Amino acid sequence: ERQHHQLPLLERAQHRPRGFLFPEEPRTAPAPHPFHEVVDEPRLGMDTAFIVSLFLTGATGLALLVFRSTPAMGVLLAIHLGVIFAFFLTMPYSKFVHGLYRYLALVRYAREKRSLAHA
Repeated sequence: ERQHHQLPLLERAQHRPRGFLFPEEPRTAPAPHPFHEVVDEPRLGMDTAFIVSLFLTGATGLALLVFRSTPAMGVLLAIHLGVIFAFFLTMPYSKFVHGLYRYLALVRYAREKRSLAHA
């Protein structure tokens, strides 16, 4: 009798079904992460606030552009600046601050590389 890996693909599929519906072994809960104390907890609230404030920044900016020659511009400017302030307040508490951290890490790497080249 031929080994399982020597069978043609269709015959293998009929011989031993695999996948989500027919797992080979019972599924068990994943083992806890070895550094579960260090793993960052999800912060859905602040990430959602960041996305909403990003949308509002764009919407109020476009409203300023449309209504710039009307008396409503003063009120819209105050609202827009308030939204921008909220945007910058929520940014450090969301996952999007990773972009800043990544940039700073690349700058540090470039400085270290340059200092090692001159040494």
